[in-house]
Amino acid sequence: DDVFLLSSNVEDAYRDMLKILAEVDSLPTAFFADNDLIALGAIRALKEKAYRVPEDISIIGFDDMEFCEMSSPRLTTVYVDKHGMGALAVKRVMEHVKKAHIKSLTKTEVDTRLIVRDSVARIQPESQLSPDELNNNL
Repeated sequence: DDVFLLSSNVEDAYRDMLKILAEVDSLPTAFFADNDLIALGAIRALKEKAYRVPEDISIIGFDDMEFCEMSSPRLTTVYVDKHGMGALAVKRVMEHVKKAHIKSLTKTEVDTRLIVRDSVARIQPESQLSPDELNNNL
């Protein structure tokens, strides 16, 4: 039920996550970010505060940008065919222009694919401790 709002670029998402980490007592075991940039900013803040990704918290992005393969950890993300989605949008607009006299709505679903990399893991319940609690239990 927890929703954490982070800005949509790396630096601002990083700062937003640092603020959240300073204000909350516990975190969920996983985050799903609206895009890969937000995910990377969140990972940077989490690592800076001694959280381990994915051992303590899993992170998933959205977009499958090229740098996801190069980040540390490599970012798990959701791929969507943006080129195909754009081509389909143009096709739908052209159909609408040709049939302007017909008033109808069309719902289109776009396939996505989960690209599993290194930023997710099955988290054990004891991993929901703060970094200090984790270090004290070692």
